[in-house]
Amino acid sequence: VGVLVVHMSAEQAVPGMRSIQSSEQWQQIDYYGAATTIDTERVTLAGRRSGNAVRWQFEGVPKQASQILIKGRVRALDPAHYQAEISVFLIDPKNPENRQRLSLGADSPYGQYVSDGALAEQGKMMMVNKNTRHLDLNQDYLRIDLPAAFISEHGSCVIELVREDSKTNLTFSLSDGCLLAIPGGNFFINMQRAGMVVLAQVAYLNAVALLCACFSNIGVTLFAGLTTFFAALMLGYIESMAPSTEVPAFVARSIDLLQVAIPDFNRFGVESLMAGGRSITWETAAAAWSYYGIYTCAFLIIAWWVMARREL
Repeated sequence: VGVLVVHMSAEQAVPGMRSIQSSEQWQQIDYYGAATTIDTERVTLAGRRSGNAVRWQFEGVPKQASQILIKGRVRALDPAHYQAEISVFLIDPKNPENRQRLSLGADSPYGQYVSDGALAEQGKMMMVNKNTRHLDLNQDYLRIDLPAAFISEHGSCVIELVREDSKTNLTFSLSDGCLLAIPGGNFFINMQRAGMVVLAQVAYLNAVALLCACFSNIGVTLFAGLTTFFAALMLGYIESMAPSTEVPAFVARSIDLLQVAIPDFNRFGVESLMAGGRSITWETAAAAWSYYGIYTCAFLIIAWWVMARREL
């Protein structure tokens, strides 16, 4: 519901959902076309000359029309020059000289216009700076169409981004700099799958409430359920704010024990995934029920054992 409210002001009231795939490996291409395999998590294209590039390789790609999503950081000496001109190609792995220029998708949130409002040169795109922590597939990524005919029979494709602008430096991340996006189904179907994950969390809270009801009244039971809920939400933040190396040993051990006794409500993050336009799979819902179901069954068994020995 929150995602729908946010998108009410946009042209597309119901956001599109996509399942994504990261690249298997990547290479840096210098000005002379020599390829070097990158073994780091980030790469920067810089220099006073344009023409250097970065190349991503995808495997196991379904042979259907999809999109390439590209996001990176743009840095320039001139603060007014906040855009970078790029070109994106599909490369033949056996013959790198054989390349096919890819075009910007009609639904791309940016990339078509230069800063002064003029259209970019035909076949080229304008890339803007995006924070590496923002992963909204609907807003933060250039969308580049990838026709099914461009994908090989073995399900592999190689994407090359060429830096056409010598005034800017481009930085990309291996994990989310270039993604392959496949249509992930209707938004409301994904919302049902996300609801199954939330329902698994609710089942755990209900089991806790039932156990507490065996010992006390409704008020205390409600308070215990709310405490369990907020404790499960805050435990991960407490651990990140208080590293085990900076707190006493008994505090670190207590946090470790609580992580075993209380499930993590941020484990699947379906709310943030849907807000970022990422589809929720049935495998995610099944994993949630497997994870929270263990805690639910444990508390239900204890509650049944307690009630069986009390006079109700």
